[in-house]
Amino acid sequence: MAFATRRFVRSASSAAAKKLIVKHVTVIGGGLMGAGIAQVAAATGHTVVLVDQTDEILKNSRKGIEDSLKRMTKKMFTDKPEEMILRCMIYTQHWTVVWLIPDSARLLCWFLLLLPKSWALRSSHPRLTRKLVWTSLCFLDKQGSAVFEAAAQFIEKTLKNLTVSTDPVAVVHSTDLVIEAIVENLQVKNDLFKRLDKFAPENTIFASNTSSLQITDIANSTTRQDRFGGLHFFNPVPMMKLVEVIKTPMTNQKTFESLMEFTKALGKNPISCKDTPGFVVNRLLVPYLMEAVRLYERGDASKEDIDVAMKLGAGYPMGPFELLDYVGLDTSKYIIDGWHSLEPNNPLFAPSPLLNKLVEERKMGKKTGEGFYKYK
Repeated sequence: MAFATRRFVRSASSAAAKKLIVKHVTVIGGGLMGAGIAQVAAATGHTVVLVDQTDEILKNSRKGIEDSLKRMTKKMFTDKPEEMILRCMIYTQHWTVVWLIPDSARLLCWFLLLLPKSWALRSSHPRLTRKLVWTSLCFLDKQGSAVFEAAAQFIEKTLKNLTVSTDPVAVVHSTDLVIEAIVENLQVKNDLFKRLDKFAPENTIFASNTSSLQITDIANSTTRQDRFGGLHFFNPVPMMKLVEVIKTPMTNQKTFESLMEFTKALGKNPISCKDTPGFVVNRLLVPYLMEAVRLYERGDASKEDIDVAMKLGAGYPMGPFELLDYVGLDTSKYIIDGWHSLEPNNPLFAPSPLLNKLVEERKMGKKTGEGFYKYK
């Protein structure tokens, strides 16, 4: 009875709920995806708590984030300083980011921020804006020391926005958005969200970064299906611009709008997806990868020639076997097995004996040193 009452209250209140502006984010999972999401959120002015099971995992995650920030800022501030300055200005919700900019550029940046309709200027005239900022950067000393100082301050401020914890229950009480990026196992995800649902505030939005499971199946473990959606990022998160935003039949419009606006605040390009297997990208990508494997299994072409064909003939940056090794053969197998169980008669989802064999032999791809190719 209490469960039903609580669900009714949630449903009734959601109808009049206001769109939530996300400022505080909790990311569950300190792996490659979780750390990447935490990095991007912290770099765009959000307060972020990254959660995982052990201090050792979190220590490695934080170091990985710091190293990633150093690589990115070094490249951006060295090669295209005006773009990095603009990224700091446009993608953060906090105007204090202007103080990261060298003195000689600060006045112009304040002008761009305070100018009426300045956001329209930056969006409609990006080249003009870049030229204006670049003009201010010309006043920097020849060694560019101020630019590198700005890069160091940007990293420092980003890391200050990031804290870590091994106790998800202790940190969700003050969060606006929980993003889960843990193992692709429905039961594990359900157990996590069912637990967090008891402690998170009524208005907190839950989101999963799952790439293969249906969001509805995860949301049903909670009493806030109306405030539950999908945020599917792509690896590497700091570099990949796309995010699939998934709305289930139960997700209310305000929640969906909040997730879309949060994604835009990260500097990403969101697309709207229904809660179908694989959403958009993986629904197209995984069958393509599996067809390449079947082509190789039949002996129609070598894996090397198939990779070359797709790179030079279709313009893809990676061939299908290179991509499979990069993603992880176990991950691809898990996805295709799940889809096959849902639609066993769909030939696009037919399992691959060769893929199964490689996974059984623990040849998972680049992460294990061998997959379809060998890696040193």
